[in-house]
Amino acid sequence: MKPSGHSATGPPVVGIVGGLASGKSTVARLLARRGARVVDADQIGHQVLELAAVKEALRDAFGEGIFDAAGRVVHARLAEVAFGRPGQVERLNEIVHPPIIEEIRVQVEECKKQEGVPLVVLDAALLMETNLDEELCEAALFVDASGPERLKRAAAQRGISADQFARREQAQLPEEAKRRRADYVVTNTGSLEELERQLEGLWPELCRGSLQP
Repeated sequence: MKPSGHSATGPPVVGIVGGLASGKSTVARLLARRGARVVDADQIGHQVLELAAVKEALRDAFGEGIFDAAGRVVHARLAEVAFGRPGQVERLNEIVHPPIIEEIRVQVEECKKQEGVPLVVLDAALLMETNLDEELCEAALFVDASGPERLKRAAAQRGISADQFARREQAQLPEEAKRRRADYVVTNTGSLEELERQLEGLWPELCRGSLQP
């Protein structure tokens, strides 16, 4: 783990990183089964899109077409617009990142204050792009999966086309850069049981400083 003071007042915080559809949320869920508290940036992002000020900014930036008849943001429409034209992803990030990051900070601190928590897991797709791995985490865990396998999952689970997949990947740090910055690596190319075994082996190290010897 990184030599840092983050865990001095609570359990270690481990960030989950990897490419699109690599299985980051699956890893977070498996760690939660072992007792970790998970801060889910994607869930926070959905909540942020319900804020009136965020909706107003998105409407000004991307138009009325990203909303449904009830005035809710349609995530697929927003993604298509944001990833469809140069500069639009940056514009989207300027609107949604500040409130998402602030809520992540709040939730991480709340989790660290809970009694008996051995580990806090931060599941955030843009963890390294926003430097939250340096600000909040003792360590980063990279979830490795091949490009073709991830594309297959993205298409099956989220209906993402090859073109959409490529555009979303371009908006993130390259996989190899994430791997180099990570402290641990698990491979998610086999069964769920195989992934669980890898995490079982890492668990004591991830929780170091909070588990009793």
